[in-house]
Amino acid sequence: MTVEPLGIYIHVPFCDVACRYCNFFFVVRRPELYEGYVGAVRAELARWASDPRVAGRPIESVYLGGGTPSALSGTQVAAILGDVRRLYAVDADAEVTLEANPGSLHDAKLAEFREAGLNRLSIGVQSFHDDELRMIWRTHKADEAERSVLAARRAGFGNLNVDLMFAIPRQTVERWEATIARACGLGVEHVSTYCLTVEEGTPLAEHVAAGRVPRATEEVEREMYLRAIERLEAAGYPQYEISNFAREGRQSRHNLACWRRGEYLGIGPGAHGFLDPERWSNLRDVPEYSRRMAAGEDVREMRETLTPEQARLEALWLGLRTTRGLDLGGFRARFGEDLRETRGGVIDEVAAAGQGRIEGGCLVLTPSGRALADEITRRLL
Repeated sequence: MTVEPLGIYIHVPFCDVACRYCNFFFVVRRPELYEGYVGAVRAELARWASDPRVAGRPIESVYLGGGTPSALSGTQVAAILGDVRRLYAVDADAEVTLEANPGSLHDAKLAEFREAGLNRLSIGVQSFHDDELRMIWRTHKADEAERSVLAARRAGFGNLNVDLMFAIPRQTVERWEATIARACGLGVEHVSTYCLTVEEGTPLAEHVAAGRVPRATEEVEREMYLRAIERLEAAGYPQYEISNFAREGRQSRHNLACWRRGEYLGIGPGAHGFLDPERWSNLRDVPEYSRRMAAGEDVREMRETLTPEQARLEALWLGLRTTRGLDLGGFRARFGEDLRETRGGVIDEVAAAGQGRIEGGCLVLTPSGRALADEITRRLL
């Protein structure tokens, strides 16, 4: 019997500044919490290692996300990753990623990160235009972002991702293309492109509502998205998921597992995890998370067992996000439904509109279809 691999996601909620668009869990300028946080994360890793659903399963990816994980020291990262390797069956070639802000990277820290066992960095560049970076309250400058990528390469990182953002207020299509071109010119292995979303409760949402900041139209967002696909694929970065592009063999294992409904542990305050059919999220409070771990208490604030209908929705939505598409045979085997029979009319409409096609037994969306993936998913429901 094949044992399915597992991923580990570790949420590091510390940041130097609150970006005006971000609705993830983070705390700003609280270095006095770092050591307690690291100890609590190590305790949570030890707790999960003995769970019968987890013990002995191969670990194919470890992902430190945030927040700003690069706010931690190399010693702190090494302590966490040392426990991961000691407690779990980590594959020899496991992908071990850390998200980083350009302003927190320098040669000495990069060397420490390599020594700690990181083999992939995801650098939050967002834009190569200083005024756009100021607009979203990023503290680094474009040249600093480029220097950080080059420094990571000098430090021995052979697998680099850069995050880029489009639909920034007042950003033009031409400037977006210039950012893409500069990222490609750095020779990174992976590029993630995200449309700026105005999330409720963020400073950006307040500024947009008050009319102080313009919001990009849907037409502009769509044009920027399609230009990204065109420019990145022409530069040798095939799209493999709605927001992600990579050179051959450099797709993010962590992301791929999530889109295939793979299982992963969520470690740290604010982290989410999935052991089918259960999903959970940890409480969003660093001191309370640390206190509960020290007391041996549960740190999860939400737990749910997915119903068959919820699992069906996830499989539809996640499958259509990828360029491989939704495996119709696998969907039928899992949920007992042949979409070509129950939703054949919708599939025909999608194909007639040039938004998708059946290919190799999968429903695959075209670039224009992926721009409407959420709408097409709703129609298939």
